[in-house]
Amino acid sequence: MANTSLIIACSDPFLQGTTAEATEQVKALSIDGGNVRLRTALGEESIWRNYKAVKLHGQVAAAFFQNNADLVAWVNSQLKSEAITCLGDGHDGVWNLFNQIGTIEQRREVLDWYQGNRKFT
Repeated sequence: MANTSLIIACSDPFLQGTTAEATEQVKALSIDGGNVRLRTALGEESIWRNYKAVKLHGQVAAAFFQNNADLVAWVNSQLKSEAITCLGDGHDGVWNLFNQIGTIEQRREVLDWYQGNRKFT
């Protein structure tokens, strides 16, 4: 990862206010999500929460803990080019976020090779 910053949006006071900005027009981005296990006391049931991460290719990356609205707002606040390539897997949650980024005329939505190969073969 060359010259890439990471921000994390969460309620942790230590990380609040940590920001990174794109320094050039955003021409491509990718979004993915996952689950993270929160620590619980021994013997208690595990707690899992979801997150989404976005990478503005060649620039910055950000992770948002249970906060899709802030992810969309942050991406839309970055400098964007006339055409934005949006790369993601086949999960509906990722494509729902892409639908809120830029305009339909700006977006070129691309299914990643692995998921496309699984889905269409």
